[in-house]
Amino acid sequence: MKYIQNPLGVPRRPRLACSAPRTPKRRTAAHSKGFATHRAHGVSRSVWSATPPVAFDSARNAVCRQFRRNGILVEAPPTTRFPAPSGAASPRTTKMPALTGLICAGRAFPQRWRPSRTSCVSGGRCAISQKTERRRGFTLLELLTVIAVIAILAALLLPLLGRAKDRAKSMYCLNNNRQLTLAWLSYANDNRRLANNSGRREMLRQYHRKGFNNWVNAVMDWTRSEQNTNLAYIRNGQLGPYLRAPAVFRCPAADTFLSAPQRAAGWSWRSRSFSMNGFVGTFLSNGVPAVVNERNPFLPWKRQFIALTDIRNPAGTYVFIDEHPDTLNDAYFWINSEGWADLPGSLHNRGANLSYSDGHCERHQWRSAQTVAPVRFRRDRAWHPTDKLARSDLGWLLDHATQDAR
Repeated sequence: MKYIQNPLGVPRRPRLACSAPRTPKRRTAAHSKGFATHRAHGVSRSVWSATPPVAFDSARNAVCRQFRRNGILVEAPPTTRFPAPSGAASPRTTKMPALTGLICAGRAFPQRWRPSRTSCVSGGRCAISQKTERRRGFTLLELLTVIAVIAILAALLLPLLGRAKDRAKSMYCLNNNRQLTLAWLSYANDNRRLANNSGRREMLRQYHRKGFNNWVNAVMDWTRSEQNTNLAYIRNGQLGPYLRAPAVFRCPAADTFLSAPQRAAGWSWRSRSFSMNGFVGTFLSNGVPAVVNERNPFLPWKRQFIALTDIRNPAGTYVFIDEHPDTLNDAYFWINSEGWADLPGSLHNRGANLSYSDGHCERHQWRSAQTVAPVRFRRDRAWHPTDKLARSDLGWLLDHATQDAR
C-alpha cells in the first residue's frame, strides 16, 4: 500500500473510499460516558478515540443491516449508550452488535470475528459480507470404517486378555499351593511325621462322629451339603492352625464350576479344590493306621511316606495337586497303574499345578485329550487310558507320586 505525504512531510495511510471524512477529535461529557461504558464491554481506548462519533454511527448502521441480511441478529445490552451525531439534542440509546471492538469502514475487527472481505457500495456506505462456516459431521462410510477398525482391534485383543486372565489365576493357584506346602512342612517338622491323609469313607466316619483327624475335613460333592461351604471343616484340620486364610485351599479357576442346585442356592465357590498325594501321609481305616512296613495298603509294592525322611527324592515327589471337579470328593488323590481313580485338573491351559515336598511348585501340561476331560457335574468311577499319550500322562504322575518299596 502506498503512503501519501501530507503538507508537513509525514507519511500517512490513505483513507478507504467508503469511509466518512475525518473530524477533529473532541471529547465531550457524553463521549467520555460512552467510552467508560463501552470499555467494560471490551473496546480499547485507542480504538474508541480514533473513531469519530458520526463515522462510527454510519459504519455501525451498515454492519447491522448486513447482519440482518445474513440472518444474524446479535445485539448489545439495551443499556449501552453511544454519543449522538453532531447537532443532536441528546445522546440516544442504540442497539449494537455484541461483537464490540469494530472500527468504522472495516479498518479493524476483533480477532474472533473478522470478515472475509470488504466491499464498498454507493452512498459511501460499507457492506461487510461474512462467510459462514458449515459444520460437517461424519459420513456413513467414515462411521462404518471406524466401527470396523474397533471390531478388528477387539478381535485381536480379547483373546490376549483372556489368556492374561488365565495366567493370573494360574499364578494365584500356584501361590495357594505353595502356602499349603509350607504349612504341611511346618506340621511335619513340629510333629516329626506327616499329616494324616485318609479316604472318603474314613472322612465321613469322622464327620458323623465329630472327631476330625485329617489334614482337612471336608468331603466335596455336587449336592448342597454343608461340607462344601462350611469353613469350619477347613480350620479344624491338622493344617488349619498353620494357615490363617481358608481361601488357600482352593484354586480361583475352580470357583466357576458349580452344579445347578448349588447355583440356585446362591453359592459362588466350594471350600476346597486341592487334594494330597495318596502315597503321602498316614492312611487311617476306622481310626487305625492301615500302613504296614511303609507300604501302601492298596499297592503293596509301592511305598507310603510317613515322615519327611522317608522321601528320597523331595524335588520329584509331589504333595498337593489340582483335582478334577468331577472326582473331587475326599482329600485323597489316588491313581494306580491301571487307570485314573481320581483325575487331575486341567484348568490352567490343559495343565495342573503341583507342589513338591521340597517346597517348590510348578505347572505340568497334559499331553492327551483323554486326560483333559470336560466337567460333567457327575461322579464317574474311573478313567482308563486307551492311547499312548494318556498312558504317558498316567505314568508320569505315578513316577512323581511314589517309589518302589524295598
